[in-house]
Amino acid sequence: KPDTIYILAGINDLRQGRPDASIADNIYYTVRELQLIHPPAKVVVQSILPTRLAALPNTRIRKINLELAAIAKSEGAIYFDLNSSFTNDEDMLRRELTTDGIHLSQEGYQLWQKALHQMASRLDLNRGTRYQQWLQRSPNFTLDGKTYTWVSYQVQSGDSLPQLSQKAFGFDTFEYWDLIALKNNLSFEEKLGRRTILIPQNLGT
Repeated sequence: KPDTIYILAGINDLRQGRPDASIADNIYYTVRELQLIHPPAKVVVQSILPTRLAALPNTRIRKINLELAAIAKSEGAIYFDLNSSFTNDEDMLRRELTTDGIHLSQEGYQLWQKALHQMASRLDLNRGTRYQQWLQRSPNFTLDGKTYTWVSYQVQSGDSLPQLSQKAFGFDTFEYWDLIALKNNLSFEEKLGRRTILIPQNLGT
């Protein structure tokens, strides 16, 4: 009796030469079957990850992922984009995240684990699409009985979402720093680079 079911499939089909439409159809029927068997469960369709293999370019994988996003939307499932956070500037799987160009390294699995943990936190706290849209528009929000406003912040070298969350809320766990990620439309990747983002400031109420 699962509450949430995560699907990640398609890369082996690609390696075996299956056509793109067939891969999308398989995931469509998988989603439908899971919803019939487990009607109360949330079904999360994860995007196909990139590779470093010339035979499987990410341009092709991203096109299939667009189909998967459309399937999730039409079937009331949740689409979870992992691909963009695993991809480097050359539109390939980041070298440090793989052992052989397709299978994940320990660092790759750790990044995937963070992604799943963040998604689970959003689902547990009902931080769905409507909530995310509200948070991105809202100048203020209330958490743990305190009211916060959003202020501009220039990211410094070494900053991370958990560190900024610790400063703002006093906690660095997913459910807190994910608010900053949602407000700024950031992925689960914690490396912020040099940018200006919005962070919470306690209004003292």
